Amino acid sequence: MYHGSNTMWRQYSTKKGKIGEIDLYPGMAVYKWRNDGKEPSQYQDDGIGNFYHVGLYIGDGQVVEAKGTKYGVVYSCINQWTHASR
Repeated sequence: MYHGSNTMWRQYSTKKGKIGEIDLYPGMAVYKWRNDGKEPSQYQDDGIGNFYHVGLYIGDGQVVEAKGTKYGVVYSCINQWTHASR
């Protein structure tokens, strides 16, 4: 799969929606979103916004994510995420 949260959301996701409006299942991708205009140029002005980080929902309100070389792989709470997709 192509590396890039905006591409993953727009091109490779089937069922998708906001956290709280979509049924979550372990194994689903979860995203952090902001409407800041910094999405890649091919997605500018499509009205969707900027997905800038992806994690994996593992169930029980928990997400596993790669947080970079300083922190490594960490767990976070689902309430820190905005969207989810299959």
